[in-house]
Amino acid sequence: MRIDNTISQNRKHERFDVRKKVSAVVEGTQHEALVVDISEGGAAVQLTGPEITNDMFVALHLEGNEQIDGRVVRNFEGGFALKFESDEEKQADIREEVEKFKNIVGKRSY
Repeated sequence: MRIDNTISQNRKHERFDVRKKVSAVVEGTQHEALVVDISEGGAAVQLTGPEITNDMFVALHLEGNEQIDGRVVRNFEGGFALKFESDEEKQADIREEVEKFKNIVGKRSY
């Protein structure tokens, strides 16, 4: 899988490699997926099968973690980038969930 590294220079949040299997619910249908990297703002997700388009709603589920919701903001070969939906209240929950991901297998991504 290839992710454009020039985009990473413009990111607001530090990203972490996680390479963790998750359940991704896309438009109401559950699929097995792989979170490639994650930050407080979003995640890169590998998923084959369904057609994924911008602005689709996706819910990520990882055993031991809460559900993290987001919208697809772009596609790349073999997957998509997800921007987490959050308001100030939800941001603390997302930060906590990202910390859980990082503690499981995470390391800094470039």
